[in-house]
Amino acid sequence: MSEKSRIFFFNRLIYWFKYPLKLWIFECIDQWIIRTIPAGKGNKVLITRVDLIGDYLVCRPFFETLRTSAAFRDRPFVFAGNQVCKNLTENLDAEVFDECIWIDRAKFINSIFYRYRILKSIRQAGISTIINLSHTRQFWLESIVRVSGACEKINSAGIGKYMKAWERQLSSSWYSKSIETGPEGLFEFSRNRNFFSLIAPDSVFPESLLLSPFPGQDVKSFPGPYFVLAPGASSPHRKWPLERFSEAGRWLFERTGALPLVLGGPADRQDGERLIALMGCGESLAGKLSLFQSMALIAGAEILISNESAPVHMAATTGTPTLCLSQGNHFSRWNPYPESIAPQIKTIYPEKFYPLTANFEKLKKELHDYSDIPIEEVSTNRAIGALQEMGF
Repeated sequence: MSEKSRIFFFNRLIYWFKYPLKLWIFECIDQWIIRTIPAGKGNKVLITRVDLIGDYLVCRPFFETLRTSAAFRDRPFVFAGNQVCKNLTENLDAEVFDECIWIDRAKFINSIFYRYRILKSIRQAGISTIINLSHTRQFWLESIVRVSGACEKINSAGIGKYMKAWERQLSSSWYSKSIETGPEGLFEFSRNRNFFSLIAPDSVFPESLLLSPFPGQDVKSFPGPYFVLAPGASSPHRKWPLERFSEAGRWLFERTGALPLVLGGPADRQDGERLIALMGCGESLAGKLSLFQSMALIAGAEILISNESAPVHMAATTGTPTLCLSQGNHFSRWNPYPESIAPQIKTIYPEKFYPLTANFEKLKKELHDYSDIPIEEVSTNRAIGALQEMGF
């Protein structure tokens, strides 16, 4: 047996041991809470989406309309979300929610005491209606709904393959209503709009993410125009090489004279500094700004060049022209942005994807759930050509 095979075998052995143990421990926590802690009395509506930044941004335009709909008007609104989105929610949706419950996903999935504390607070919150906005539900997060004590529990019928068949069947039994949101391959924003429209059919929901005017926020001022580079992404195989970011950024700087700025989280600090060194101009603010400050900076940019990640959805909200670099992960669900929703976002792909219109249905079928195509196959020439098509 090779070294690689041995590592794989032992990793699977650990998984086979840990998974059922974790399952029983979490089941005991759920049952203990349900049996020993009375559900709080009240008529609160709990909106839960414990996903990532992009997931939050493509559903947040519907919150205010839902709250003012006939079905939910005059009821307290509570949001249970991923704590990484806290800064955005506090700045964009503070007036929508009366209360927020912030959840550290890693601790919720791995820490017994933290999980118990969060679930207990939800149990006692006085929830009568809970709405799970995640279309790709994950079993470890379903306990939020299970222990809530709500009489009305609504979810999306769902897409994706993040749960085993028995997990899906069991967790689905915890809901009172499951909503079909459309066929596989529907863009995520459109799926969200379908979902909200079926919950509150009397309301007219937004048709784009655009938030105009974008609320102001103090950020460092720069003399003259600037453009933003966002080289980060949640997975290494979705990160366009820094050398190519440098080539495209340098071309844009020489073409327009606009100042290159690099944005990203704390994990992107080193890449940000390296990218600035490669270009020989600009400034890296990676890891130095809050999410909302980064979004405000994107709002004032001439253009954003970004991997297919959260900054692209920020740009869809701010209306900023954007060149998105993608290797097709979740094709048609998360990229490319339809022109009807964000016409200022142009997404480019590896050469094998083209002609894109002719190959669209094939790519949707093959890459809807995952793509392992190297993003290195996205050429610098195609990026620069796209920038020229966008008027730069």
